[in-house]
Amino acid sequence: MKRLDFIYDRVSIRSYKEDKVPREDIIEIIKAGTYAPSGKNLQNWHFVVVTDKDKVREIANIVEKRGLIYQKAFMIKKLEIHLEKCYHIILYLKMHLY
Repeated sequence: MKRLDFIYDRVSIRSYKEDKVPREDIIEIIKAGTYAPSGKNLQNWHFVVVTDKDKVREIANIVEKRGLIYQKAFMIKKLEIHLEKCYHIILYLKMHLY
């Protein structure tokens, strides 16, 4: 299916050029984004364009830290579940071995 090649051939880009994106291109990209489907066709779009590199780095650091916090919280919850299972196994063994 040739029309979907752009999806199947997608690659991740993790290094970017230092070139500034022209304002006209940003406006066109945002316009294209407003054509995406929305729940109940509400089209409640809100866009924030950040071009200051220091602000972009600051936002990226905040997002990264928040992601690590969520990841740690998930791991703690998972550990609690495992500990609870271990506790139940110990109780079971204690009741049946003695």
